[in-house]
Amino acid sequence: MFATWSIKKRIVVSVVALCVASITILGLFTYQYQMHQLREGLKDEAANSGRLFEALLKGDAEGLARAHAGLDKLDVLLAPFAAGNKDALLAAAKPVFAEVKQNNNITHMYFIQPDGKVLLRVHKPEQDGDVLKRETFLKAQATKQMAWGLEMGKNFFSLRCVKPVSYRGSALGYMEVAEEIDHVFQQMKQITGNDVSLFLTEDYLKSKSTEVKSELVHSFRILNPTQKPVALGLAAKAGVEMTEGLSEPRIAMISFQGGKYLVGVSPVKDASGSTVGVLFSHKEISPLIMTMWKGVAAQMAIFIAIIVAAMTIVYLSLKPSLDLFSTLKQHIVAVTSTWDLNRRL
Repeated sequence: MFATWSIKKRIVVSVVALCVASITILGLFTYQYQMHQLREGLKDEAANSGRLFEALLKGDAEGLARAHAGLDKLDVLLAPFAAGNKDALLAAAKPVFAEVKQNNNITHMYFIQPDGKVLLRVHKPEQDGDVLKRETFLKAQATKQMAWGLEMGKNFFSLRCVKPVSYRGSALGYMEVAEEIDHVFQQMKQITGNDVSLFLTEDYLKSKSTEVKSELVHSFRILNPTQKPVALGLAAKAGVEMTEGLSEPRIAMISFQGGKYLVGVSPVKDASGSTVGVLFSHKEISPLIMTMWKGVAAQMAIFIAIIVAAMTIVYLSLKPSLDLFSTLKQHIVAVTSTWDLNRRL
């Protein structure tokens, strides 16, 4: 079939095929390059979220330490603590706790005896007498210094700060103040614009005998989400990234409900230094994707314009030669048909 084509048709088809192949290859290259640039610009998103989370926790821990500095000098609290008088201690601690709860976001206050036995939970005075085995308390007991960190309670993953206290030169035991960390995720959203959630592993929650009843996604349970439905939907599609995120930060681009989302996953450690879950951040990047495609389209349009202009120049430059070849062909056909050698070309 190709052998029967005219020279003109062969040249035109070859040039068109070359142009189409060039445009296709350039389009793929441009798309891959733009996606690479987009990923490079977003690759630190997960690590940055993890660093911000740790920075906010550290700031809150310093606030708890400052609260301790005032509380462990109040004789109104230390005297009944030294006497082991729970009722008097509760009466004295209630107004103090109400004030620090309002001003410092403190949600828990404990008075703990030297052996770890809880004398009083000011936030839950009906619960006492149990012996604490939490990492923050064990660190404070071992080092005789203040210790802080994230730990799981019955229902909440809390930031706890435990400090040894003394009264009139004698060691009394320990005082603990703690806060729930749901506000940290709201602060992160205000700073970055990204929605954030905490996903703790099911194994970790079972080991702590918690009563958390949140939704299970893969082997994780969600806590403190700033946009729960979207977080659950994206997490359902990011099982691999969440598992890998227990070791090091990961990002993924996930399509959900007609939009494109960037998901960042980074490990979260508790007071013992063990990885207990992942910090899960996400934001819609559909506008960025649209901008990327506009960039691809603009580059393709410029390239196509160059190709069309080049083809036009080539065609105009070859047209006289193509016309000559066509005339020669007609002359040769006429001569070989009639053998009239008197015709002029």
